[in-house]
Amino acid sequence: LIMRPYLWVIALTPLQGAFTTLFAATNSRVWDNRGHFKGQYIVEFGKVEELTTVPARDEQLAHTLWKTTEAVIETMNDTAS
Repeated sequence: LIMRPYLWVIALTPLQGAFTTLFAATNSRVWDNRGHFKGQYIVEFGKVEELTTVPARDEQLAHTLWKTTEAVIETMNDTAS
């Protein structure tokens, strides 16, 4: 409650929060340089950032996340049909 009046200084609007995702999904620079962007962590305004934490660089964890995401999407598709 004390911080609420000050949040506007540091908080992003929904559009600002979605900007990086929209950039990654729609910008021709990403498509034209897909070798550079493929599998990379894109931070705001299209900058590629190095993954610095151990879990972020764990290939087995990434594989598990990918497989879990596919399973969830498949389940959602099955229930939507």
